[in-house]
Amino acid sequence: MKLKILMALPIDSQINDLMYSMLDDENYEITTANNIEDTIILADQKNFDIIIMDMYFKDGTGLDLKRKLNEFCDVPTIVTTTLKDDMQKILIFEYGADDYLIYPFNILELKARIRAIMRRFGQRRTDIDNLIFADDLEFNIVGRTVKLKGEEVDLTGKEFDILYIMAINSEKIFSREDIAKIVWKEEHVSDYRKIDVHIRRLREK
Repeated sequence: MKLKILMALPIDSQINDLMYSMLDDENYEITTANNIEDTIILADQKNFDIIIMDMYFKDGTGLDLKRKLNEFCDVPTIVTTTLKDDMQKILIFEYGADDYLIYPFNILELKARIRAIMRRFGQRRTDIDNLIFADDLEFNIVGRTVKLKGEEVDLTGKEFDILYIMAINSEKIFSREDIAKIVWKEEHVSDYRKIDVHIRRLREK
């Protein structure tokens, strides 16, 4: 699958020739924009994997663009520029940019940085997809951990299962039989005390 890149560079940018050489790379599907307005429209209309942007446009700066992007998307961003300006570099990182390259640079380095960012961002996306939220509770369904108001709660496996089914079905009242069927996979339970014990411990935690 091709990596979808939005390349936001002003028409007169010295970086254009170098960057547009990426258009011939079969690994990328590249969409181009030459100003902030068009970049915002495109970013809102299509799901991109990464945005490569300049720091200066005729209708504003890279800071203006990044601030507007932050309002509606969290696509990773690489900033490219011909000017060495430490303050601008610091500010764009504060605005959430993921990388910063000063021209001249090797196109192979840019591609390596893209791969590195996508590895990090892909893991972050996976981590987010593993999370389920219910009121003040945060469940990691892969790691089988629970946080209450940001603080991890130490639970056993069965306690996790009980709390999870009750939290994501908060409108439902569960009987002991329901819990036994779902958590213990038992149709008939002769001793419900084990369920009561787990629920009591959950309440104490």
